[in-house]
Amino acid sequence: MVFLKIYHQIDDYPTFWLYLSVPLLALVHDTYFYWIHRFLHLKSVFKHGHRVHHLSRIPTPWTAYSFSPFEAVLMAFFVPFYSFISRYTI
Repeated sequence: MVFLKIYHQIDDYPTFWLYLSVPLLALVHDTYFYWIHRFLHLKSVFKHGHRVHHLSRIPTPWTAYSFSPFEAVLMAFFVPFYSFISRYTI
């Protein structure tokens, strides 16, 4: 049983897909990030899953990497999530 659709040759899909897939990926990722971030700000989830990020008061390049393991798993889940949904949309 195949769960993901992966193509190995650029001509497996029409050329327009090459140019459409990057903005589509960005749009889907931003939507995913937005809703996950809203979820992390729920009162019951915030103290366990997102508070660590908000404890970083000084903005540095490393602040973006200040998050709990729970938040890291949610953010890393995007890759298998997108790979799975793209199987059914392409």
